[in-house]
Amino acid sequence: MKYSEYIHKNFNKSQIGNFKLTGDPVRDADKFMEYMKISSLDKEYNVIRNTAMFRFSFGETFTVNTLTDGAIKKVKRTKIENMPIKLPLLMQSSFFIEARHDDIMLFDNIRSIGGLIINNEIYIIFETNNEELHSQTFSKYFDELKIEDLNMMYTYDSNKDPPNTIYMKERKDVLSFVLVFSLMIEAERTPFIVEIENNKKRNSNKSKRKEKPDWIVKRIYLDKTVKYKNRGDRNGILDKDGKHLKDTLVHGFLRLQRFGKGLTESKWIYIDDYDSKRWVSSGDTRIIVDVYDK
Repeated sequence: MKYSEYIHKNFNKSQIGNFKLTGDPVRDADKFMEYMKISSLDKEYNVIRNTAMFRFSFGETFTVNTLTDGAIKKVKRTKIENMPIKLPLLMQSSFFIEARHDDIMLFDNIRSIGGLIINNEIYIIFETNNEELHSQTFSKYFDELKIEDLNMMYTYDSNKDPPNTIYMKERKDVLSFVLVFSLMIEAERTPFIVEIENNKKRNSNKSKRKEKPDWIVKRIYLDKTVKYKNRGDRNGILDKDGKHLKDTLVHGFLRLQRFGKGLTESKWIYIDDYDSKRWVSSGDTRIIVDVYDK
């Protein structure tokens, strides 16, 4: 069961009954455990309490951002050029992102990532493909991070990296994926389209008032199908080392751009993938990447 399904099953209106939220997710989680009469000796106590705290941090409505395969690939290939000045809008409140399809991961073995802010820290909870839950805590400020920390490679070598429990606590690619995705959502020229699923128009003839949903699913997908073809153009041997110009692909990246009077304001700009040329030896080949949605 995906983490979103677990939350939906155990924390919908029919399950939690008349339990009222106060706006303090930590306090609400503790009160909820008392309300449901779940003992601290229960082996599922920590999972239920942490999930309750996470779910209640959203308030009445829980929002799930589901990413298509094409959108996931875009996030993983996008780099950040500048250190963020502040948290992206998505991360300034509770968030949850998940791969849309069961057989697709966000990266590595990570299927879903959620987060909330407690005091001045970002509390991140994430689920692996074997339904294990892990958590991390980061400062919501970026003064302790470097740009290379935000552009991590999504790989793990069990022979070289720390043991699994330590690795899950220390890995930085979780924060990196969330941050890149969050910036892409708000950036100018973003390649993403956000669609609220099952958001059908009401029949104007019906007088019955529609109940406010406690569950919203947003589908994130690419606004177009992008395919880069290998044209194999060569402009002849032009340099003394026998190299020739060959087409190459520059992947998309995020750039923080200053604007306004005295350049006191800033905004994120997404620069999409583009074709370029480089000098290569005759044995070099170009990697072709097809981006698609499903």
